[in-house]
Amino acid sequence: MKLYPNLNFHAKQIRLLEIQQGAYPDELLCNLSIAALTERPQYDALSYVWGDGLAKKPIMLDGTPVRVTENLDAAMRHLRRLDKSIFIWIDALCIDQANTPERNHQVSIMGDVYRGAQQVFAWLGELDAETDKVLSMIEIFGSDLMLHWDSAFPHAISEDMVSSSQFVGLCRLLNRPWWTRVWTAQEAILAKRLLFVCGKRRVDAASFFDFTTSFARHMSYCCGQFFLSQQQSMLMGLRYQVDSLYTMQYFRYQKSNTPISTQMSHYRTRSCKDPRDKIYGFIGFSEPPFILVDIQPDYSLSTQSVYEEFAGRIMESSKVLDLLREVFPEQSLQSNPWIKYLPSWVPDWTTNATLDAIRPIFQTRQPHSTLRQYGADHSQVKRNVSTSVSYHKPGKLALQAAIFGVIGALGDPRKESEREVATARFDDVVTIHRWRSLAHIDAKPDRLYFNTNQPNVNKDETVEDAFWEVLCASILLASPDGLSIGGQTQVQGVPEARAAYAEAAKSLGTPMQHSQEQRATQVVSSILESIGSRRFFISSNQHRWMGLAPFTAQDGDQVAVLGGLIVPCIIRRHGDPEKNEWTYVGEAYVHGAMNGEALDLADYENIVLV
Repeated sequence: MKLYPNLNFHAKQIRLLEIQQGAYPDELLCNLSIAALTERPQYDALSYVWGDGLAKKPIMLDGTPVRVTENLDAAMRHLRRLDKSIFIWIDALCIDQANTPERNHQVSIMGDVYRGAQQVFAWLGELDAETDKVLSMIEIFGSDLMLHWDSAFPHAISEDMVSSSQFVGLCRLLNRPWWTRVWTAQEAILAKRLLFVCGKRRVDAASFFDFTTSFARHMSYCCGQFFLSQQQSMLMGLRYQVDSLYTMQYFRYQKSNTPISTQMSHYRTRSCKDPRDKIYGFIGFSEPPFILVDIQPDYSLSTQSVYEEFAGRIMESSKVLDLLREVFPEQSLQSNPWIKYLPSWVPDWTTNATLDAIRPIFQTRQPHSTLRQYGADHSQVKRNVSTSVSYHKPGKLALQAAIFGVIGALGDPRKESEREVATARFDDVVTIHRWRSLAHIDAKPDRLYFNTNQPNVNKDETVEDAFWEVLCASILLASPDGLSIGGQTQVQGVPEARAAYAEAAKSLGTPMQHSQEQRATQVVSSILESIGSRRFFISSNQHRWMGLAPFTAQDGDQVAVLGGLIVPCIIRRHGDPEKNEWTYVGEAYVHGAMNGEALDLADYENIVLV
């Protein structure tokens, strides 16, 4: 008898795994059955990491010996019940992995599989004493948002539950492999009910999410001194992990109501064995109108073809160019065993770059804070602007561009090192002073930035004011959890930034400590986040625009607004000028051109990105 009878793809059939009742050490006895998703069958689903493919253990599947990874074996044993069978969907056993057409189809409906499950078990791994105590801490804080972390308050958790060893254990738990994989993001977000499972313990995801609320709220307000007393390098890493949990909660509430580019941007550092799954692992997230084309998995295509066609079809159908903001300079500098060539406008989702280097200038840590307030293409000013975008194989994207500047001078690039992002150091002060010299700021700091009759600009702004806004891209960290937006007026807090940075410059090599003025520290954080892996530039045209460009920018590159992209960008002419073909260098901050002002100076023209 064939272990995997054919499925009816049109009926959206899947296989369900029956795990027969038994005790933990008993042999795993399982059976497969076929069900149609259209008939809404009752089943659970497993979200897990396959684990070491070489270390395997035997189970019985429809009377046939089958070997599964040790991690899957452990998960099945802990989920198995003593009193009755369970019916569960597990990709490794419910999909004929050797059948490419079936694999293509099942991956295409995986979003529906996890949406339809009664509950999804997120298997984090085995339980130990450290993890057991950490899970108890999560449940305690998750059940009482008023409970303090600092024992100085009357209503506080016991000190042993928030010891340094507990923080270490929490970091280890949130660093387990499940949190790093592409597929587990989709599986967790689409679940009706999500349960985190460690060995014999099961904790509802609601407890994890309420725990993040407690962590952020108490750290920002009442229990700040307690958190400052912790090891700061560990706390910074923990804050990032908690932010990721918060984002998962946000995506779960939004479900399909989030652009796929936002989801892919947030989870792009997650890993997968097959680089094509960097695309296929996210297509189940979104539904119309947030994904306007039917992307079907096809594992017969090359990684290069999958990446190019996805980007081209998404941007052509939506007329929105947000995916361009996922193109980073690093991808043009790295050799890639899967990809020989990508057009300049296609994101390389395998790019191995640091978290801060790959974050777009205007990307925030929270997806709901995506900076749609900017509208360099007039998208926030004139919502009736039509945008023409068309994808032409191979490798060409035709669109509209308004070219309004030419790079005339470039400062030294500030490339990220392994230092803490929120710490101001003297080498950053040196870089900023060099940039000031390039712009001749100190020669006459009170001269006007805009020497023009151009409408819709702040005509009283000085070059000194403009320079400081460039450094933080007119964005300030409002709190540890979000950003505040600076519009056309001077950003609140920039005077404090000037004072704080001037003070930092006096102390050669001395980092700015957390005990210093809090607002100044927030501004410095914004500056470092904006200028990381970028370089200051000045345009050579009549109005000498100041801004930030990718560190790969060159003299003579063009500054442009693209129809459908909310921020300006840098482009470079490619080949014969008569073909009007350009390479995309990357996004840019151009002070005074972030809200459609550049379109008063230049008209859209048709160009082709290659």
